[in-house]
Amino acid sequence: MSQTTNTITEKAADTADLIGTVIFTCVVFAALGIFVLVLLFAYQKKYIKHLKEQEKLKLDNERNILNAQIEVKEQTLKDTGAELHDNVGQLLSLAKLQLVKCTADNIENTKDLIQTAIVEVRELSHRLNLDWANDASLFELIGLEIQKLEKIGYFEISQHFTSQEFQFKKEHKILLLRCVQETIQNILKHSEATKIDFRSTLENQQLILKIEDNGKGFDVESVQKSAGLTNMTERMKTVGGEFEITSIKGTGTISIFKAPVG
Repeated sequence: MSQTTNTITEKAADTADLIGTVIFTCVVFAALGIFVLVLLFAYQKKYIKHLKEQEKLKLDNERNILNAQIEVKEQTLKDTGAELHDNVGQLLSLAKLQLVKCTADNIENTKDLIQTAIVEVRELSHRLNLDWANDASLFELIGLEIQKLEKIGYFEISQHFTSQEFQFKKEHKILLLRCVQETIQNILKHSEATKIDFRSTLENQQLILKIEDNGKGFDVESVQKSAGLTNMTERMKTVGGEFEITSIKGTGTISIFKAPVG
């Protein structure tokens, strides 16, 4: 009888152990399942956040490109107005004066003046259409800006651009061109410079464009958050590049733009 009781007790203990093991296993699997669900939820949340950030970055980039295109067009229209008034208008006024005295020499001079005016108008109409930037190189676009500076006749300008070939998207060219225009405007307005040097190099699939002047310089820290410098920084980020500026009072300013190519 005692032996039978012990056997029953042992079986009950084994059954209890088995039930305990089953319960423990169920709890472990339930906890594991909850942990996996939490991980999946956290991953999904991070993934959705990542998608939103990517979409925001895309929209920001598109906005930067659009703003740059608008600003380039506005600057082009402003320059065109000045060219029409100061250059083409002057040529046509001279032609009109020549025609007042209708001599053979004056007629020939008038023809030359009108032909020059026609060429100037053609060049201006060409600049107004930014679609030509598809075919023009970045350095050709920058060359137009340098030509405008040379017409002023005040600056000693030097340019040394890399001869290595590289590919640059139209949108990126417009953004970088706008940064160059902004830099030139800053030099004209604030620097009191007499020399400007434009140069570029190609290093490790990265274009490095440097614009240096010999102006009065300024304290970079005090204007680091200015709209102009902030815009250039954001635009270079849009093309996956960088913008750096260094300046020492009395020795000039160096603006450096770095952008990936290929």
